[in-house]
Amino acid sequence: MTQKLTQKEALTLLETYGGEADLWPSHCARALRDACELDPVVRAAQVREAGLDDRLQQIFTPASDALKSKTVAAMVASTSFTDETIFPAANRMRLSAGVSALVACLLIGFFGAGFIEQQYFLNADADIALAYSSLELWTAID
Repeated sequence: MTQKLTQKEALTLLETYGGEADLWPSHCARALRDACELDPVVRAAQVREAGLDDRLQQIFTPASDALKSKTVAAMVASTSFTDETIFPAANRMRLSAGVSALVACLLIGFFGAGFIEQQYFLNADADIALAYSSLELWTAID
């Protein structure tokens, strides 16, 4: 007596073992054949899986070295990279303006730091000056 498969079980078996009946396990091959004969959905899945099996069995030969070289040469010939393509003038101008602004800010900060600190202490009251100098001492100690 043969077991009867549900549609879901038959589809799972077909997805697992493929559409070729020779590849099906012997314990469920008869039930799977019956399901393919009786159910059009299972039959369509078997045809699809058999087509996928055929595709997997095809042997694809790699391209020859001559074809690879010809393709690469055609790609290189059709593409002309220049400095303008990679880094347009508008981007160069923006970059130089940004770098100039950054350098200017760094120079102002470097040379103006002493002046700003002096002005801060001239206008600061005793508590702020003490707190600032205590912080300097505390951070300077290893």
